[in-house]
Amino acid sequence: MRQQINTFEEMFPTLSDGGIYICEDTHTSYMPSFGGGLRKAGTFHEYIKDAIDKMHGWYYQSVEDTKANYFCNNVHSIRIYDSLVVIEKRKKNSPFSMALGKNGHVKLRKFSDVSHLLASHKT
Repeated sequence: MRQQINTFEEMFPTLSDGGIYICEDTHTSYMPSFGGGLRKAGTFHEYIKDAIDKMHGWYYQSVEDTKANYFCNNVHSIRIYDSLVVIEKRKKNSPFSMALGKNGHVKLRKFSDVSHLLASHKT
């Protein structure tokens, strides 16, 4: 299982923007004979669960932390199928409208605030 994580960490950054990374045989994350087990730390499935949280960093991290969060900025989607995980790499811009937050995020109060953000938001 560690080889699935190592391979992903080495290969995904080299993947072109818009590319797709596929990991097969992920059912081994549940098999004791492969070092797996239900919710066992160090398995590929647990790694991917953590990646899902990182991918959504915009909604719980400070603005500074999101800048350093590779998953938040480069993982567009994670799809989980039976024994297969598909990860789509695509550069992402920060959302231009945020939910209420206390770690550096902005609460928009006026339409003019939204207009300003729309004008300066990169697509």
